Amino acid sequence: MNRAIGARVRSVAVLPWPASRAEAGFAAFVAVQTFVALAEEDRWSVLLWWQPDAWPYTALLWLKDLALAAAAACAAILLLRGADAAERRGDGGTRLDPSTVLAALAALAAGVACRLAVPDRIPPGVFSDTVLYALPLLREPSGGWLAGARLVETPGSGGFAVSPLLLGFPRLLFGFVGAGEAGFQALNAVCGLGLVAAVTILAREVSGPRTAVVAAALAALGGWPLILSRWAWAELLTVSCLTFAAAVGLAALRRRSTVLGAIAGTAAGLAAHGHSSGLVVGAVLAGAAAILAFRRRGLRRTVAAALLPAGLLVVGWAALHRARTGEVGGRYAQVGVWTASRRAELADVPGPFRIPAAVAFNLRVYSGLLV
Repeated sequence: MNRAIGARVRSVAVLPWPASRAEAGFAAFVAVQTFVALAEEDRWSVLLWWQPDAWPYTALLWLKDLALAAAAACAAILLLRGADAAERRGDGGTRLDPSTVLAALAALAAGVACRLAVPDRIPPGVFSDTVLYALPLLREPSGGWLAGARLVETPGSGGFAVSPLLLGFPRLLFGFVGAGEAGFQALNAVCGLGLVAAVTILAREVSGPRTAVVAAALAALGGWPLILSRWAWAELLTVSCLTFAAAVGLAALRRRSTVLGAIAGTAAGLAAHGHSSGLVVGAVLAGAAAILAFRRRGLRRTVAAALLPAGLLVVGWAALHRARTGEVGGRYAQVGVWTASRRAELADVPGPFRIPAAVAFNLRVYSGLLV
């Protein structure tokens, strides 16, 4: 009898329990995010409807949501522990261990489910930016490789030219799924998954498998990345290229590899062909690499290998853009930071406090976290 009880106790003890603050914090985050998502699916008005004839059904809904949230928390703890074990038996970060790959694939699968299997969890419809960037391709579906050089006019500005390189990916995808609403949804979703992969690679390069697992989960399940995965394929490609460039660039500097440096530079240069912010962020990365090469002579070949393809891609895009629009880097009519906000929450904030109020508001609304 005592042995049977002891065996049962040991089997229960196998269930993961947070052994550190990091595990507890990550598990709590995953549990709360999961519970809120399920509660919104069930509707809060139903969960808070405690009428005498309905309370058993309401109680079952609460038990279901709490149980699934607890299961998600346990899975999060196991993911972290698997990453920790891989890091302890690692080989200095030069090899992708199976535990990290499986954990990242699990987060990626959850991201696929959120973006494709349950698209109603993301704002419906197709955002104007989604179609705007693809207008040259829609207007000239058989216009050849340079069809993207056509000028896109926008209200309040002279318009902007869409790079043919940027249109290469949607051209390929539309060949399989068409250029209708489903095609644009697939385009946004696939680009969003590319960002998840790039964030995971960068996090592992910076801080190892454990951080990579957390980063993959945040990028796959965060609210704002999910929204972008429905609306902003061009922006997602830009950020993915920049994130991948940073990750491969760090690996190139650590290994002093000219091949990795060239790959990083190519990715950063391609980012300039997407959203206009890609050129600015790429310039910051290039400046940091140049300063590092100036201080460390042994890194100059690696940095030069990165700057060459990046510079060629940027110069080519600048020449094309200027030929079509008469300026370099123009896109939309920008809104000044002191412009009166259209948000009802910020409309009455006095001018001197508008910037900190807007920052706080954006952190709460756009982070995707329950702050």
